[in-house]
Amino acid sequence: VIPRIEKGNWSISQLEFISSIETKSDQDHFVKGNYRVIPNPSRRYGILIPELYFYYEVYGIDTSRGDLKADYVITDKNNISQKELSDIKIQKPGTSASVIHGIDVSNLSTGIYDLNVLITDSENLKTLSLKRQFEIIQADFFLNTETITEEQSEIFKTTLTYLGTPQQLNFYNSLDLSAK
Repeated sequence: VIPRIEKGNWSISQLEFISSIETKSDQDHFVKGNYRVIPNPSRRYGILIPELYFYYEVYGIDTSRGDLKADYVITDKNNISQKELSDIKIQKPGTSASVIHGIDVSNLSTGIYDLNVLITDSENLKTLSLKRQFEIIQADFFLNTETITEEQSEIFKTTLTYLGTPQQLNFYNSLDLSAK
């Protein structure tokens, strides 16, 4: 669902999860500003991707004064806060802003979580909020998982060729069958 963006109305895009961010090297459809942003459509983080990177845009910003503030809260399935980042300053470069942030999730256990985002313009007493679910998979996930077959390993490798980065594919290829 794409939210309706009307000129002059303060609004926010959908929250997008990212698997990696690099300094822009060439122009392609993954470039956002000065960065090459690789999406993470699976929304899985943890042992292979320990940093939860995310991206969103704010529109219809009142540029007359002040900055925006962001609060990020990661909650578990029981809606209990597991990580919080507060009072993150977002500059107002114009009437819209692209925001990329990251949170270390390497110490969260395997499970389903929500990323809650609250954007505040304290000068104008306005707030915007976003919420999106993601998954953490740590080493404990694999303790009760059977080893995959060689055929399944090749299927996963083919999938990773399309969805992963070259670094992730190299890492996958270096693993034995039980690690895969």
